[in-house]
Amino acid sequence: MRNSEQILKELNDINAYVLKGIPDNDMQMMLSCGSTLVTYIASTAAMVAESGKLFNQAKTNAYHVLALSSVANQKYYSPSLAKDYINSKCSEAGYVYELACRMNAAVTHSLDMIRTAISAEKQLLANLNYGNNG
Repeated sequence: MRNSEQILKELNDINAYVLKGIPDNDMQMMLSCGSTLVTYIASTAAMVAESGKLFNQAKTNAYHVLALSSVANQKYYSPSLAKDYINSKCSEAGYVYELACRMNAAVTHSLDMIRTAISAEKQLLANLNYGNNG
């Protein structure tokens, strides 16, 4: 399993690819882009699962530290304060998880746009062929 830094690097690489945009009017480039996006969907889905697991592990560890500290110092915290503390201690892991979720959605929507663009190109070619035959 990858660590948070590795996941973040891969997500940034995928983000750079997605930000390039969709190639216009070049069917081969659109197909190639679509193929790449399909692999990114699978990859980002795995990153969502891995980063979610890391986030949950970080929250568990933070909770244990808080519980031990609470007992050792004989201070007890309200559940809402404990939750806020744990979330703040795990903010980086939470960020990576949120980014993975959002990148998976962005890649999925980009692939949908590729499909739409290819369908539009096919329709344009069909219209051109119909006009040439009539």
